[in-house]
Amino acid sequence: MGLSVPSAGDGTNVTQTVAGDTVRRVVEGAQYLYVRIDHPAYNQGPADLYVSAEVYDDDMSRVTLQFDQMATPPTLATTYAPADATYLLVGLKRWRTLHFFLPAARLGHGQNHGTDFRFSARGVAFRAIRVTVQKPEGFDETSGVDPEILRLVTVMRAPGMEVTFGNDANPADAALFKALSVTSVESYVDWAGVEPEKDCWDWSRWDKQVAVLQGAGLKWVPFLIAGPAYATPLWFQKSPDSVVYRCLEHDRDSKVQSLFNPALRPQVERFVRAFAERYRDTGVIESLLLGVTGIYGESIYPAGPEGGWTARLTGDYHNHFGWWAGDPCAVQAFRKAMRDAYGRVRRLNAAWGTAYASFDDIATFHPDRAPNDRARADLAEWYQQAMTDWSLFWVKTVRKAFPKTPIYLCTGGDGHPALGADFTAQAAAVARYGAGVRITNEGSDYTRNFTLTREENTKGQVIRKEGLPIGCRG
Repeated sequence: MGLSVPSAGDGTNVTQTVAGDTVRRVVEGAQYLYVRIDHPAYNQGPADLYVSAEVYDDDMSRVTLQFDQMATPPTLATTYAPADATYLLVGLKRWRTLHFFLPAARLGHGQNHGTDFRFSARGVAFRAIRVTVQKPEGFDETSGVDPEILRLVTVMRAPGMEVTFGNDANPADAALFKALSVTSVESYVDWAGVEPEKDCWDWSRWDKQVAVLQGAGLKWVPFLIAGPAYATPLWFQKSPDSVVYRCLEHDRDSKVQSLFNPALRPQVERFVRAFAERYRDTGVIESLLLGVTGIYGESIYPAGPEGGWTARLTGDYHNHFGWWAGDPCAVQAFRKAMRDAYGRVRRLNAAWGTAYASFDDIATFHPDRAPNDRARADLAEWYQQAMTDWSLFWVKTVRKAFPKTPIYLCTGGDGHPALGADFTAQAAAVARYGAGVRITNEGSDYTRNFTLTREENTKGQVIRKEGLPIGCRG
């Protein structure tokens, strides 16, 4: 009473009878069971809540809970904060009670379908859900790591093989991952999250994560990210040093930092140096993944739909597949590159069929509006080389801070020039510093995968596909 469970979209569920009881089961193709709290005693938050759920353990599944937690300082943005408990169902054919603690729940019906929390529980049948502000008798968040259950799922890993799961791990996750022979956990360690105010570093979240991993005997793969809208502190975004990408299609700004901005480089170096001083000597790091630009952190220019979780810090921003070289720093960089390439403007004019009085008259242009094919090729080659140079700067910076740690550059896309990722050039450049490549465009089609990854392999690189280490060498 006082709770409702909507059925729609990613939370579609159906009524069934299981072991003689009526249940709501998450259907195939859906992932969540959403719950809305309608009881008048819970009409405003924040409030510390205890949630207990009775589920039937009839198949393999992993159950977690994400809730709308009031942020500190308070914001209006809805969150999907994870509760610190993870449960593994293994087909025991019996009812189990799962417990979750929800500190500072917002109670604003802000999650999908007007709800307050959701269970991530593919195919799971729920018999009862209870919410209270008082800790119930027998409440135990650690029952998800029952040693008996962990023994049932323990597997062996081939010697020398690394297996990485993400993102982050609570103690229950860590125990489960260790049983599954996982070697490490990946985390999105973004600049905005550790330096919310200039020169005020906050490592508390990652100190806690490191302690959890060390307690379970696991290693860590930090995904170091700076440049994307969600990963760049607001204090920098609001400063005069901030320069964002501007598209050549609409002459509109993104909220992703421009790699052409010279003022961004020392900030990346500060971030990497501060992280290294904190964690380099802990012995917990298995490898480092580099998120250098783009929407998510790949070594490609902005591409993708507007909105989504990458707008969580800044709000929605202009974004699309296209050419992002219209900002003032990009224009200056292009002029310099053309001056270096041609030496004299008359030589450029002869090649392009133009009549510029000086290199200072040149601006970036959309390839479809290039003066001729030579000008179009010059812009595209410069654009891709800028991404390779930026990726190399990141690798050199991190290698200086971590002389012996394995490093992987995160790249993606399909090699289209507008994305900027020249896979062959990137692989060759970072290999000089003992770094590899993680490519994020894997799927189930082997032919497509081979097409997209062969250029990294031809350079003798060790690549990680979707975060898992694959020992592929050309």
